[in-house]
Order: sequence, then C-alpha cells, then structure tokens
Amino acid sequence: MSTQRELPYRDAFQGAGSHLVILHLDGPVTVRRGRRGLTAARQVPPGGLFLHPAETELDVELGGYLNTVHVYLSDAALQATADGVRPVRLEEEFGTTDPLLQQLVLAWTVSYGAGSPVPAPTRISSRS
Repeated sequence: MSTQRELPYRDAFQGAGSHLVILHLDGPVTVRRGRRGLTAARQVPPGGLFLHPAETELDVELGGYLNTVHVYLSDAALQATADGVRPVRLEEEFGTTDPLLQQLVLAWTVSYGAGSPVPAPTRISSRS
C-alpha cells in the first residue's frame, strides 16, 4: 500500500504479479486507459476507483494532478481464496465508486501507514 501525489502522465506498463486498486482522494480527473492504445476515457470523481488485474498490460493517461492510495494484492493471495476448481479473475474497472471499499482502503491507510500522510479527501460521496 502506498499514498501518491501523481502528476499528469501517459505511459505503458507490462503486466505485474499483483492486482492494483487505486482510490482517488481528490479530483475529478480524466483517466484514459486501454491495452495497446488508449481506448476508454472517464472523468473519475473523488472516491473513484481504478482496478487493474495482475498479469495484464496497461496503457494509461492521467489528465491532471491527483492524490491517490494504491493497494497491491498478490495474485497468489487471491488465488489462495479460490475453490481450487477454477481461478479467480478480476475485471478491469475505473471510475466507479464503492463506499465500502473506499472506507476499507482509508482504514488500512490509517492503521498500517502508507508512507506519506494521506491528504483528506476533497469529497468522497457515499452515493454512487
């Protein structure tokens, strides 16, 4: 887990062995994402989430400054929760809100620390 103060950028990343959940603490900010090109764009509000599955390539563009919390979940840990018959697969997602997940991420950040202090959210709505 880490907190980050992100600058606008555009980059491409190879797949990693962990799943990534990013909680936007402020915004809104435009995010574009895809594979082998930017294929989808959304205006992500404060409290918005970005989920990127393990072992998946990513092209991404962040359209503005943003404070975030990044949570990394190893694929091995996720697969250990499966029934052993079929693997667990997470879907790519961005721009949605989940009040329970928001609160869990913020609680983990306070409980376990995440490097730099977490800035207070501008406004994280409990409504989707």
